[in-house]
Amino acid sequence: MGDALHSAATESKHEPVATVAKGIVPRVTPPGRMMTLKVEPDLNSTELPFYTKLCADVDREFLRNGSGTLLLGFHIDPLYHMHWNNLAPPLTYKVTAPDGVRVTPASATFAEIEEPADADPREFLVDIETDDPAASFDLSVTYYACDDEINTFCIPVTQSYTVSLQVDPDAGLVFGAGRGGPEAMIERIRGWDANGDGLVARSEVPEPMRYRFDRMDENGDGVLEADEIESLPARMGPGPRGWRGDRGGRGMQGDPIARLRSFDANGDGRITREEIPDQAGGMFNRVDANSDDVITQDELNAMASRMRGRRPG
Repeated sequence: MGDALHSAATESKHEPVATVAKGIVPRVTPPGRMMTLKVEPDLNSTELPFYTKLCADVDREFLRNGSGTLLLGFHIDPLYHMHWNNLAPPLTYKVTAPDGVRVTPASATFAEIEEPADADPREFLVDIETDDPAASFDLSVTYYACDDEINTFCIPVTQSYTVSLQVDPDAGLVFGAGRGGPEAMIERIRGWDANGDGLVARSEVPEPMRYRFDRMDENGDGVLEADEIESLPARMGPGPRGWRGDRGGRGMQGDPIARLRSFDANGDGRITREEIPDQAGGMFNRVDANSDDVITQDELNAMASRMRGRRPG
């Protein structure tokens, strides 16, 4: 039965797609400034790549009182060049929460879209309450993943995440590989504006990100203004004009370890050979000490220590 459903969805539901529509699904308007929670993909839940990334944001009312609004956003990872197949059943999520955590509704299905295919985020605004701010909950999502090549494949996918009720200290930011793309990056940085004056001061930036502040502050006046925030994806994202700095301020070209870390597309703390470009293969081989085609944090840290030991004092 499952094979028949898979075959039917692949052959009859996946019509040829010449172009994938964008900007046709209205974005959800959050109730105010939102902060990003820590999200970990459950790599044991699937053998497939995480074609979609989950971004879980809460409002400040929740952070203050334990009761507020949760924005669940499912964004197609641009790394895989995929789209939603709207001729198949729409995306569905289901939350499994422990005692003391209430997410309402605990499950929902996205609205049907008339356009046969699109790449817009699937977003849900839900209520959340907790008696334990250190708790977490599990979330599973089911959707049809289709690649952008005509008639290649379109498959049903079910994958899971663990969502912590703790704010992500990096605000979900890995420049160039962040969840949700440039718009999400901009919104997270705007969310740092604690006093609501439209400016982000150094003191408002999460501590783990402050070492990047001088690079973000283009005019050097000590605050991030609206135009500086809007231009951040172009200035600090991937590509020859972008910048991805390490703590020494030398940039990605001068720090191969930081460059390798940036290739962690699914944010699981591990870098597989499939996640890196061909030109980085040599560095990958040197860092992958046990040659299992996966670079762990321990291997990255070990290589970083060896490189520090070779630098002239």
